[in-house]
Amino acid sequence: MPDVTPKLGIKKPLSNEYVKREAFNENWDIVDQNAASQTELDTHKADQSLHLTEEERTTWNAKETPSEAQAKTDQALLDAKNYADAAASNAEDNAKLDSVSKEAAYDQNNQIDPNTTTCPYILTNHNNAPKPSIYWYIRTYFNSDSNNNKAQIAIRYHGSSNEMHMRHYYNNWTSWTKFITEQDTAENINIVDGENNLQASNVEDALKELHDTKETPAGAQAKANAAETNAKNASVSKSGDTMTGALKIHNAYKIRDLAQEFDRTSGTPRWIKIGRIQNKNPIDSSEITNFSGMANIQCDFGAAGTDQAIVHFSFGVRHAIIPLFFVMGDGRGFEFQIYKDESDWHWLYFKTPPYSAFCTFTYNWVGGIEQWIEEDPTSVTGLTKVWDSTKDSVQNAYVGENKVLTEAGGLIDGAITLQKGDGTDVNIGRIYGGNDDNDYIEINGTGPGAEDYVKVVVNDTETLKITEDSITFKGKKILTE
Repeated sequence: MPDVTPKLGIKKPLSNEYVKREAFNENWDIVDQNAASQTELDTHKADQSLHLTEEERTTWNAKETPSEAQAKTDQALLDAKNYADAAASNAEDNAKLDSVSKEAAYDQNNQIDPNTTTCPYILTNHNNAPKPSIYWYIRTYFNSDSNNNKAQIAIRYHGSSNEMHMRHYYNNWTSWTKFITEQDTAENINIVDGENNLQASNVEDALKELHDTKETPAGAQAKANAAETNAKNASVSKSGDTMTGALKIHNAYKIRDLAQEFDRTSGTPRWIKIGRIQNKNPIDSSEITNFSGMANIQCDFGAAGTDQAIVHFSFGVRHAIIPLFFVMGDGRGFEFQIYKDESDWHWLYFKTPPYSAFCTFTYNWVGGIEQWIEEDPTSVTGLTKVWDSTKDSVQNAYVGENKVLTEAGGLIDGAITLQKGDGTDVNIGRIYGGNDDNDYIEINGTGPGAEDYVKVVVNDTETLKITEDSITFKGKKILTE
């Protein structure tokens, strides 16, 4: 039995078979049945619905895969959501911009503060409205920076009168300013000038008052003449005139007479608080305060020919409190004292002498605080005295480089006379060598019954001592009677 081809079923005789004409013709019939004619082939080829063009093939190949299509679907969903959110935000902004035509925001239990509101349109009687206890419609205008640039208009909610106010905001709200309306009649308006001189109850009266008080030429001239006279009276003549308070000369020295400011003619001294002689607390390298000058003090007008004083002084607190304090004359009864308060500020006080017709200070003041008021430091709580002119250290006096002789000793050329301010003799005195306090000659004359001597001290060591009976050199007597 012959084999058959898989597609057309054409018989293929085996080697042991005879080929018959019938079988041969049957094969041709099979071929003829399955083969297409040229016409059929051309028709099939021309049928565009059965075949893809190159353009269609390209389009087909570019189609999305399922995963790619899903990714694009997800992205489209996200884009739609973002669009919806933006649209909602824009709708809120548009609602704010258009809210002037909408119902005003109102909270009966918690009145809306117009200073901080973010609503463009509110109804409130908050204290920050134009007037308290009155309800106001308030329209707020914002720009893109709603926190830093705003303006508001407030219209009264109800009442017998119409009122409208405005204000604006840039870092801070300005005060409310009222609009003048037709209902602002005469009884509602007050008019004053910048100095509060002109006061009228209404516009008509104000204009009338301005007209009635307008200066005539004669009146203006009279006022000009009076002003000239007052100016002359207020000025200080070159001689003969007096003035009160401190006189400052060309931004340098000041002159102050305490007798012109305080009654100094009584027999009771008075304390004057001159001021704070310190500008830094704690005291550091920027401390510069200095009160320096001269005081011409009448100590007692009952002894005007004898006991008077002129004081040269300089006070400060930096480094140490050792003032320059030098008194010329025998007048006493006055004192300078420095006190420190509980906050470590230093204050200078001056006690005037009794029966004083003048205490004139000519001085410079740098830093600190001048006060010049009457105050007794002993009556002030928390003050501690740190320096007293009657007993504490002062700076030395010099002639050239040499320290001059004082009651405490010094160096002087020529004859020596030691005497106290009251005229009594000083029983002991020292003559120092130059600026060295360790080298001096000491003279002791106590009178009968006590040892009188002269001794020489070098470097704080007694080198030579001369008494009435002997001479001693470095502790050894070298000469006796």
